[in-house]
Amino acid sequence: MPNRPIDKLGLGPTYTILDASTLIEGYHFLLIQTKATRPKCLVITNEEVKGFLDWQNGKLIQDALPTLNKGQREQILSGLDDTEFDEATREPSIMGLPDEVEKAILTLAEFPLDYGSTTDFLLNSAIATCAQMVQRAHEERGEDVVEDLGGAGRRTSE
Repeated sequence: MPNRPIDKLGLGPTYTILDASTLIEGYHFLLIQTKATRPKCLVITNEEVKGFLDWQNGKLIQDALPTLNKGQREQILSGLDDTEFDEATREPSIMGLPDEVEKAILTLAEFPLDYGSTTDFLLNSAIATCAQMVQRAHEERGEDVVEDLGGAGRRTSE
């Protein structure tokens, strides 16, 4: 089996194939376990077992298991179901920061540091990114963040 980067860290899924043919003719249970998520179980056909073994031997998963949907293939690759994958890959949100922290971030974004150093440039970039995330978090909740300095960080409903 090819050594994948996630496997080198010991975080990759482990697999157990159980013959379920005594219960369901021609099917197997593929148990998928990781250290970070709850165990998963896919019911796969005899043909899909062969595809799974082909994938473990280096074949691309979409070629080895074309009958599985993207979510099922992702479960095999990462051990994450659709909900866990969305949670793990969504853009971080600032939602939940105290109003005074949001106000400070928005205020700092309006008055960038101008000392000419690399550190100032990096800080300004980080502050601008955080300010955009604060704005986006409020937009996602249908709230406006008042742009002017006096109201920075104060939430208003639409």
